[in-house]
Amino acid sequence: MWFPTVTETQQTPPPGEAKAEQQPDSLVDPVSATFSPFYTMLNVVKVRGSRRAVSSVVLHAVPPADDLTESLDSRVAPLQGVASYEFAPPQDARGGPVVLSYRGQPVLRALPRLADPGEVRFRSASMLRARGTIALVIFVLAFLAYAWRDRRSLSERLFAIVVVLGVAALVPWNSFSNASRVFDPAYYFSKLAGPLTANAAALSISSALVLIGVYAVIRAHPNARWPRLYAAIGAVVTLGIGVPFASNIVRGIGQPPWGSTPGLWLSWEVPLFGFIFAVLLATYWLLRMPM
Repeated sequence: MWFPTVTETQQTPPPGEAKAEQQPDSLVDPVSATFSPFYTMLNVVKVRGSRRAVSSVVLHAVPPADDLTESLDSRVAPLQGVASYEFAPPQDARGGPVVLSYRGQPVLRALPRLADPGEVRFRSASMLRARGTIALVIFVLAFLAYAWRDRRSLSERLFAIVVVLGVAALVPWNSFSNASRVFDPAYYFSKLAGPLTANAAALSISSALVLIGVYAVIRAHPNARWPRLYAAIGAVVTLGIGVPFASNIVRGIGQPPWGSTPGLWLSWEVPLFGFIFAVLLATYWLLRMPM
């Protein structure tokens, strides 16, 4: 993850004024590596006139700092078949071979830490699970498209939605929590619908299918007419079920102590909006049905 920083300094400060501080002032070399108890970072410095730009990338992070930021080796190591890398300054001869130099000067040493057989099997199983899930998603989308071929076939559409909901309930979405926060129950979990609301991704799928189901019913019977009493009862029942459900959906939000990112906020609000919109759309359709 890159952290660019641009600071303006005066190369020759006027008399009587203190020299402007450069941030981060410890970075002088054009390419350097810095080591701290929690992070190993690679830094690139570029100076042009009075402007100084610094870009840094986290090469390695140790617990608990690895929960706060994603390091480069955590993304590269699985692709290379190793568990992680151990980085060392160029002065440490026991830190492995030099892997990065700048203009003939060594900058960084690194040693790969090989994964044990159990970890290799776990990664292989995770890869197979991911590929199987992708294939299943493609199949489900094709199944929905096939069921939607006939506008008047409401039974086929509702059957397809029920089947997709069943598939979504069977997929272990939580096993993908390392890939994205939308699959992590630490950021969203509700017992409302079991596995269909176990994380933000499952909630998004469920609310989208509910909205599709409401749309299918309205499209199949756009001019339906009910007695006024039946229509009013239907609208009240829809709101009576939908509003408490929406309230329970909100209670499942797990606000992290460090705040939320725009993506995390959208993972909560988009499915909530989709479900509420489906409830209001169904209520409006019922209220306009009286003869």
